[in-house]
Amino acid sequence: MAKQSVLNQPQPQRGLTFDDVWAALMETRAHQEETALELKETGRLVKELTKNMGGLNNRMGDIVEQLVSSGILIRFKELGYTFDKMSRNTVVIGPNGDRREVDMELHNGQDIMLIEIKAKPAIDDIDDHAERITFLKNLGKYQENNVYGAIAGAVFPANVKTYALKSGFYVIEQSGDTMRIETLGGTFKGKKW
Repeated sequence: MAKQSVLNQPQPQRGLTFDDVWAALMETRAHQEETALELKETGRLVKELTKNMGGLNNRMGDIVEQLVSSGILIRFKELGYTFDKMSRNTVVIGPNGDRREVDMELHNGQDIMLIEIKAKPAIDDIDDHAERITFLKNLGKYQENNVYGAIAGAVFPANVKTYALKSGFYVIEQSGDTMRIETLGGTFKGKKW
């Protein structure tokens, strides 16, 4: 029989010791603590980013509102409306305590134009504004006057613009450094609510 080489003989397996297991547990614990710190920092950054994005959205709304208010009385006068007063962020409380806020209201004692202002209007915004006007039309001065509606925005998706016009709203959109009112070449007349 041939002798086996010492190098080819299987080496005895060394078993795991308590120290080996303890070291592995401590390493795992250190990784878990590091991961927890990273998750906490990520959460803080997400919270800060969310706050900043909300602030940016509010600022964008303020900018659009400023663009709309600048010259809007003149724009509507060109369409035959002679509004002489403008109110912003009007809150109306109904008989049951229901509240509605109107971004901008133009009035002259006979006609009232209620304007919803969004940076980028959506179809839901149009539906919400229609509901708001329907609610207000049953209250005080809104019952006694001709009420019209408009949706204003810096960026108007084509489908939203079409929907607003079909719903009877004037569309006020950014055009260069000012705002213009869409009249479909003079053929559009806003719905009287």
